[in-house]
Amino acid sequence: MQVNINKLASLGVAIGFLAATGAAKAQSVSQMFSFPTTSASFSLTHPFNLFDSSLGTLTSITIELATTGTANVTVGNSDSNPHNFTNAFVTLPLTVSGPPGSTTLLSENLTANIASGVANPGNNTFPGVPATNDITNSIPSADFSSYETPPNGGTFIITVASASATSGGTEVGGSGDLGFGGNGNASGTVTLVYNYQGPVGTPEPGTWALLFASGSISVLELRRRRARKS
Repeated sequence: MQVNINKLASLGVAIGFLAATGAAKAQSVSQMFSFPTTSASFSLTHPFNLFDSSLGTLTSITIELATTGTANVTVGNSDSNPHNFTNAFVTLPLTVSGPPGSTTLLSENLTANIASGVANPGNNTFPGVPATNDITNSIPSADFSSYETPPNGGTFIITVASASATSGGTEVGGSGDLGFGGNGNASGTVTLVYNYQGPVGTPEPGTWALLFASGSISVLELRRRRARKS
């Protein structure tokens, strides 16, 4: 049986082309904002790019807040003598919000707890243990429209903020000479990722080269086989 080499080669390239273009390509765009160690309270803003709808269709959006920080317990003693205390604590809330009009995207707390201690006259600071937190949130698809724009782009602002710390404690003896407070600092990174399905289209240049090479190899191999049979 004779084999039409040209037809087989053409069929192989056609099949490869269909495989390369028959499905949309999953892709992602990542943006990052890193902020240095900053004492609370703070409010830091950074522009992020909206998703360019000409790239394809959004399938998911994730936002991550990775922080390292320390919350510190402060105890003020208005008496001239040391006083004991228990259950002192401070909580420093961190939030990430944006785009404008949306609800809080992420929130976490830096905390410090002192089981018991002694407060000398004046102000006393009890450093907490440095903590590292990493939380990720998925944006619901109903909110995708707030993150995308028609072709040619656009930006929105993401805000990283720390609110006032909440604190408390118990003075042993209850003489009323101790006051509890707190402060802290944090550094970290906000990462926003757009996952999307690219449009169906022609293969990229590298894919074309691979398909052409495969077709050429197939043609050469078929010719060698016919030459051996002859």
